[in-house]
Amino acid sequence: MCAVFGVTVALAQNKNVKVNLDDPAQPAAKPGMKPGSPPAVKATPGQPAAKAGAKKADAKNEDEVGKISGVEIPRGRGFMGIELVNSTFKLSFYDAKKKPVAPDATRASLRWSPKTQSLPERAVLNLDGNALTSPKVIKPPYTFSLAITLIKGEGDDAPTENFSVEFRP
Repeated sequence: MCAVFGVTVALAQNKNVKVNLDDPAQPAAKPGMKPGSPPAVKATPGQPAAKAGAKKADAKNEDEVGKISGVEIPRGRGFMGIELVNSTFKLSFYDAKKKPVAPDATRASLRWSPKTQSLPERAVLNLDGNALTSPKVIKPPYTFSLAITLIKGEGDDAPTENFSVEFRP
């Protein structure tokens, strides 16, 4: 213990560095380094350190698979996610890497049979930003078979896609 004290005092006298020996949070001073200064970061040859780290982070984000909100529905080359937000349906669209994309449908029609009533419920979802949403408030329980019809365009002859999922949020 005395040897550590003697070396610390000698370093402090030679480098004009003030060392508070009573503060355990203060790191030991190294020769040529001021107390509290961050350690030096090595850069990749030919590139600054910040740019090298940013390129690695960008590459990682491109390869990273996203997360789908709600119930995942496989669809062609991508996915859809249906969820309840504030007791209303929200249908989001995703690419093959599960990253959000703009919807290619203009409307969606939903149909389900709640366990608490004999007649089926229906809702129409309209384009709202990057998702299809419905203003209709859905009553619990939220466990039912959900039939989804996507409508692409306007008119009676607009192309459609049909899906059926077990909705259990």
